[in-house]
Amino acid sequence: ISQENHAWVAENVSIPRLESFGANAVWIYRPDGSLFHQTNDLTKGNLPELPIPPKSFPKLFAAKKFAHFFLALPQGIMEIRGATIQASTDFSRAEAAHGYFFVGRLWSQPLLDEVSMFTGNIVRLVPASAALRENYNDEYGLVGFTKSLRGWDGALVGQLLVRNESPVVGELRRSSERLLSWLII
Repeated sequence: ISQENHAWVAENVSIPRLESFGANAVWIYRPDGSLFHQTNDLTKGNLPELPIPPKSFPKLFAAKKFAHFFLALPQGIMEIRGATIQASTDFSRAEAAHGYFFVGRLWSQPLLDEVSMFTGNIVRLVPASAALRENYNDEYGLVGFTKSLRGWDGALVGQLLVRNESPVVGELRRSSERLLSWLII
């Protein structure tokens, strides 16, 4: 960044490199908060700069040198991971940041379908306006919960709804209740 080496960034922060890590976008900022480099592999419209005031970067990384938050973009909800850029020898990240690095992954329906397949759950995104707060475990084996997806400023961006229906768990629960009833009788 300090040498303004755009050729190195274009070679090392390329779309194929992004895709190999399952990412969709990268933003690199200079220490003063000005944009140094941005790239993404999204075909529907270009991504804007991060909707975070650059003056907020030092505050965002004050407590931790890494950040994790979500953004509501026209393309959908994007998970963002960020870090300060440090010298290679600064393992403790004690020196001042040489810049800021953000990488994003769009939570698309194919990604949610893949998560559903691997976990055996039904996983979907719910808008923040839905104000859905599901946390239950009923007698039929239906388990559900929501996870709030927060923005860089703590504001609610959306929710992740996870549901799992397990007839075996439901039958086990009913069987336990019958056994308890018989013991009482």
